[in-house]
Amino acid sequence: MTKATFDKWVAPCGLISVAGNGNGEGIEVRIRCQNAFARDWLTNRLQPIFIRALEGLLGKPVAAVSFEPVAEEAR
Repeated sequence: MTKATFDKWVAPCGLISVAGNGNGEGIEVRIRCQNAFARDWLTNRLQPIFIRALEGLLGKPVAAVSFEPVAEEAR
């Protein structure tokens, strides 16, 4: 991943929640992103990278990563 890609798409993201303990179904992670376009872009292009990175950090299987846009009123 280039620095430009990281700065544009990944750096603005933030963790919302982590659910599950990695046993059975796996862990589900919710990540905040800038808007609906960023959600679609991250889901279509970087979701597998997020899953691999999180599995490496957590040491457990990650079943799902979802990207959720920041609500307009929260900006």
